[in-house]
Amino acid sequence: MVRIIASGVKSAEGEGVAYGSGVVIDENGVVLTALHVVKGATNIRVIFSDGSESEASVIVSQPENDPAALQPKILPDDLIPATLRSSETLNIGDEVAQCGWTKTRLNAWPRRLREML
Repeated sequence: MVRIIASGVKSAEGEGVAYGSGVVIDENGVVLTALHVVKGATNIRVIFSDGSESEASVIVSQPENDPAALQPKILPDDLIPATLRSSETLNIGDEVAQCGWTKTRLNAWPRRLREML
């Protein structure tokens, strides 16, 4: 998991800062997060679990379902991406984590994500 700070985000109250989280999904450091956290931001920062920070940019998004993929400029040396699996391969007792709400079938996520990237 990473923390995300998006500044320059516009809202009904004016310009502000949005906070969110994300998951590193590959060895290149691509971070999966929610588009509503970073949409319209003038600056996006990713904070890794070791405390290091990097500026990042949105490389792809899908507004109808709210995912966004970020590419940090600098990666920590000990980066370990999450392992993504289909829910169809899970067994009772397996540890799992869900990232956000997709508005679609969860087992369609990995395929859709690959298509986006």
